Amino acid sequence: MVAGSVAVTAPVHWDPQERSLVVGEPCDERADGCALLRFTGMVWLTFDSDGRMMSVDLHDVPDELAVVVPRALRPRFSWNSTETDNASSWLLDTDSGWVWIRLASGMAHRRLIGKADVQVWLRDGAVAALRLVLDGEEPAAGASPGTVRQD
Repeated sequence: MVAGSVAVTAPVHWDPQERSLVVGEPCDERADGCALLRFTGMVWLTFDSDGRMMSVDLHDVPDELAVVVPRALRPRFSWNSTETDNASSWLLDTDSGWVWIRLASGMAHRRLIGKADVQVWLRDGAVAALRLVLDGEEPAAGASPGTVRQD
């Protein structure tokens, strides 16, 4: 697997009732080659007009994550992208310390911003999965629940 990419068909599950998102398949951190990073930070979740998760922005990521995510080499416009490839990609903006995770192409319709507890699994030094839970008790508006696969 290429560093900074999750399998093209990585499952993406958003649950607005639980305010949780899972991308990819977490590995068992007790297994060889698997590590779990945990941090709390600001996140932006971007949805299209059908409520499909398009992208995730992780702000102020820890150094342990920043070193395994490829550096962005171009301006980032994934929040309103019309790119057509379907690989989930992770890019690091070294100026801001943000990681941008593009999950789907299309036009952004809605963004949910909040503080979240974040878990990132690494397998053999590459990103394997992400799980985050937004702070708060109210269901998150803006997207319907469900598991989707990359288009």
